[in-house]
Amino acid sequence: MGHVALPSRRLLVVLAHAGGPAVQIYASEFLLNHNLGPASSVQRVVARLLADEILERTNGVHQFTDVFFQRWIQQEFPSP
Repeated sequence: MGHVALPSRRLLVVLAHAGGPAVQIYASEFLLNHNLGPASSVQRVVARLLADEILERTNGVHQFTDVFFQRWIQQEFPSP
């Protein structure tokens, strides 16, 4: 995966713990609750994670391409 910038890591940890079909990652409440910054910044991070094939988007839902990577994040990084 290479070097992951801190905003990417924070978003991955949040998604690993809170991910699911109901999560609206660009909703202002979600951004504020998880201290992710402006939606435009999150969109850039998501675009990079999609390009790197760490996340995928299916039917409007962002999810990990590798469930074992998601589980590893859940174990290694406490819920934010």
